[in-house]
Amino acid sequence: MRASSPIVAILVLSAACARSEDAAPPPEAAGEPDETPAVVQEETSLMVDLAETAWTLDDLAGVAVIDGTQVTMEFNDQGQVSGSAGCNRYTGTYERSGDLLSFGPVAATRMACAPPILDQEMAFLGLLESEVRYEWTVDDRLILHPPDGGTPSRLSLLIGG
Repeated sequence: MRASSPIVAILVLSAACARSEDAAPPPEAAGEPDETPAVVQEETSLMVDLAETAWTLDDLAGVAVIDGTQVTMEFNDQGQVSGSAGCNRYTGTYERSGDLLSFGPVAATRMACAPPILDQEMAFLGLLESEVRYEWTVDDRLILHPPDGGTPSRLSLLIGG
């Protein structure tokens, strides 16, 4: 029986060696570069405060701003938002919570505007009547996502950041 013990031990060791030879060594152990793709999370938007920034509207729900009009948004550090709605000036309050922006009552002047400009203005001011999700992208765009999941509006940074 004692003679069979070394034979059993040799068989067990040779089986273990065969298994470890079948398994591929880690690339770095074999002198090869590790080609496993690293998980890289590219930053596409920034969650930052909007205080002391000013923006100009590029498109409203995917529709370009009417030529000759400028729609702006200025955020101050006191929670106030103001700007031009295209024809009239407006002012109100804003509050940021995470990636959500909510606007308080917005007051606007009441100058007479051409109907297409007034329609654009009313649509823009309507966006400020609800809570919107926002993104400040790394290329300095402010994206406002309407609560209904519709087409977002895009603004470009004028001042701040």
